Amino acid sequence: MFGPAKLPSCDTVYTTYDDLNSSDIKNFLEEEDPDLFLTYGCHKLTQETLEAVDGHKWNCHGGLSPWYKGAITHFWPSYMLEPQMTGMTVHELTQELDAGDVVHQCTAPLVAGDSLHQLGARAVVQLAEELPTLINLLKKKGALPTHKHKTNGMLWRSSAWRADHLSLIYEHYGDKIVDHYLEGNLIQSEPKIYRQFD
Repeated sequence: MFGPAKLPSCDTVYTTYDDLNSSDIKNFLEEEDPDLFLTYGCHKLTQETLEAVDGHKWNCHGGLSPWYKGAITHFWPSYMLEPQMTGMTVHELTQELDAGDVVHQCTAPLVAGDSLHQLGARAVVQLAEELPTLINLLKKKGALPTHKHKTNGMLWRSSAWRADHLSLIYEHYGDKIVDHYLEGNLIQSEPKIYRQFD
């Protein structure tokens, strides 16, 4: 089923949070029978919903797993003074949050003058640019090697975030975390990411 996607009628495409794991969604997935089921920014899917898909099941996570799993994961790297850790992870969908085997990762390019929000946006754009190549590679090979996490890393919960955290970024560093890193004012370390291609 790789290639142009069939577009179902609108009433079967859109759903609400309450209906995300409904029988209608499971039936839709079973009928479509995708070779690749790709999620981004949706809430947790139940095991029953995941089992409705026989093909590959990937999530596009806005953070580098396992170091930045969970919520608000484009904010936390800059707050922890390591903007170079801002990135995206494509991983296998599992019941454990952002813990599936890693398929592919990318980091945001560090561009002088970028704000916190621009840095996060660059991470998303980077994956958007790489995703077609990744999917074509899957189509060509039928399966891709994955990387198992060697550590649990850190699960960042939305309940841990407070508006007070912004003072470090905006007041102390003037929203110039990227510049401080590029100028060598922060600890320099490159993330070890897993990639299918360079």
